[in-house]
Amino acid sequence: MGNLDLYYGFPYTYIDEKHKASAVVDFGLKYLALKKRLVISLTVSDIFKTNWQKWEKTINDIPLYYTNYSDVRSVMLSVSYRFGNNRISAKESKTSNVEEKARTN
Repeated sequence: MGNLDLYYGFPYTYIDEKHKASAVVDFGLKYLALKKRLVISLTVSDIFKTNWQKWEKTINDIPLYYTNYSDVRSVMLSVSYRFGNNRISAKESKTSNVEEKARTN
């Protein structure tokens, strides 16, 4: 199984700031083995290193340019295994006192 996530932030203007567009792409894979008891997952965040925030603004006829990159790039590998018996059958038990029920009826 696979997963591809795309985030896109449209350019916008906030008061006197002009913000540029931004985008982030994440990717994930999941592999099931051993009758779905073993799960191996791989997730990669910000594949193309595009998580930039850029905007510009003018104060007293002086243009200011701001660029910020928050490094959120990561790779995560997860392995999990489910132990135990999947075919457990439960017996139905009576939780109340049958004699007391008969007496009150």
